[in-house]
Amino acid sequence: MAQDIWIQGVYYLTAITLNRKTKRFMKVSLTRASVAMGDDADAPHHFEMMMGDDASLPSIIKAILGSRYLASIAGGKATWTVISRIPVAVVAQQWAEPKMLTPVPTLSSLNFSDNVLSMHFDYRVQQDPDLVFDEFQRIHSGNPYR
Repeated sequence: MAQDIWIQGVYYLTAITLNRKTKRFMKVSLTRASVAMGDDADAPHHFEMMMGDDASLPSIIKAILGSRYLASIAGGKATWTVISRIPVAVVAQQWAEPKMLTPVPTLSSLNFSDNVLSMHFDYRVQQDPDLVFDEFQRIHSGNPYR
């Protein structure tokens, strides 16, 4: 079973050996918006992690959430949009799971090249995450107007 490790400020999921073959990895390069003035010192909060190159987009976002990369806010109601060339999901501090925009895009349609997936988490303050999701889903589906 894989174990999460930190090496020089980079979050890694260790390789899993199956049938004597070692899994290949891709780099996930992250940035996020700041949540407060005191948080601005490290903006844009660059972070890198390694994922299996066969990882799905939902599993990548879940791993990012599990890494505790996103800042929490008092009150527990931070909302984030996940963007990689296009919006792909909405994450809310009060939700157990991210909500993926549908259809879920392929990695090739995202900001993905040379085995590096670049993603940005845009802070939507304490906006209602369901309303943010509905707005982005309309845009994502090609029907921006009701």
